Amino acid sequence: MSTDDIILTAQKRDVLGKQVKQIRSEGQTPAVIHARGEDSINVSVETAAFKKAFSSAGKHHAIKLDVDGKKYTTIIKEVVHAPASY
Repeated sequence: MSTDDIILTAQKRDVLGKQVKQIRSEGQTPAVIHARGEDSINVSVETAAFKKAFSSAGKHHAIKLDVDGKKYTTIIKEVVHAPASY
């Protein structure tokens, strides 16, 4: 792994639950930022950029996330893939 920082840009989202299908169809991946003692933040990240960052960082290296100008240092805890059919 290189020593370069991995930086992703995200936007806050209000769409929750099954309605995130629309976000996915637009090329975005829904995500949640959890912080101890603070409210969770629902965000969306460009899918292609997320896949590239995840392949570089995996679950063990920090990713810097820029959410509407506010910076977070994060790690990926879990990736959930939607089943092909229900």
